[in-house]
Amino acid sequence: MISACYVDPVVDCAFTIHEGEFEPGEGVEVLLRLAEDPLHKPGMKIYRDIVRCKFPDEYNYSYFKKNMHRQLTVTLPKALGSCKIGWLVNSARDYSVVHQIGISTRLTPSSIVRQPFREQQKLLAWLGLPKSYNVMIPERAILEAR
Repeated sequence: MISACYVDPVVDCAFTIHEGEFEPGEGVEVLLRLAEDPLHKPGMKIYRDIVRCKFPDEYNYSYFKKNMHRQLTVTLPKALGSCKIGWLVNSARDYSVVHQIGISTRLTPSSIVRQPFREQQKLLAWLGLPKSYNVMIPERAILEAR
């Protein structure tokens, strides 16, 4: 479930925080909503926190290649522009799932680079954010209650 998403124009980065069950299609949905945020601009970095979230069991390479290919390689790049999406994950399986999303879009015209991380500091560095950056949910965050 999407807990919060917001854009911090000061560091040129959008943030999504997920908690509970990650519903199929939710990842694309929240990114398309972020792309409509007036503070978002194409090419903005994206930080995704799924530490307190569980991916659906069906998420694997075949699922992304068969069911999400067009959204991952055409729809999202058109909405987000050329960008980096870094995922903060909690488990080896989550790391593997995010890696499989990236693999399923290789050798395609997609201009989005995706990378999973187990350590927040490495994710911040990869996105070019200051080491001291504190990910906090501001009051203006788009909250989703399902």
